[in-house]
Amino acid sequence: MQFIVKVSFMARTKTFDENAVLDKAVHLFWEKGFLATSAEDLVNTLGICRASLYDTYGNKRELFIKSLKKYIEEESEPLISFLLTSDDAKKSIAKVFNDIIVADNVKHGCLVVNASVEFSGQDLEIQSLIKNNNDKIIKALGAVIKKSHANGKMSNKANAGNIAHYIYNNIIGLRVNVKTGTPHKELKNIIEITLSVLD
Repeated sequence: MQFIVKVSFMARTKTFDENAVLDKAVHLFWEKGFLATSAEDLVNTLGICRASLYDTYGNKRELFIKSLKKYIEEESEPLISFLLTSDDAKKSIAKVFNDIIVADNVKHGCLVVNASVEFSGQDLEIQSLIKNNNDKIIKALGAVIKKSHANGKMSNKANAGNIAHYIYNNIIGLRVNVKTGTPHKELKNIIEITLSVLD
């Protein structure tokens, strides 16, 4: 006699908001960096068990990549859109600089810049994400500079791409200076001198 046993499995439903948890991961990595963030930090901060963490987001590196992509989506993409819709390089870039020094989260710097330093030459996928982000911002800077050349709002006719790289280099430098506590007056002086190339 054969006995046929039917076993039904119910899929476990997640009891947490994946996007909200990823937001917490972004801020944790932003604050502590990748290497200094432990598995215990992730479990305690994200508020989910280790099994759910790995089941949903993968390992620590995969979670970091997801976090970096989310940060780029929320921080870099609006910046790029703003630059691409502007026709006044000095005015729009001045706003970018001033937003950096008044932001509430300046003490953490920029997650992209932080990751660039932490993963320098060590992880090709992360470096590719960072390079792609940087290239898009530089291209957007170049576009608004070209518009300002064309509409007469810039007398400096140096190559737009070269100026864009110079400006982005100073954006990175400004973020680092803000993170390390450079006095506000000195930051304003840096901005003023940098913006002078856009006259």
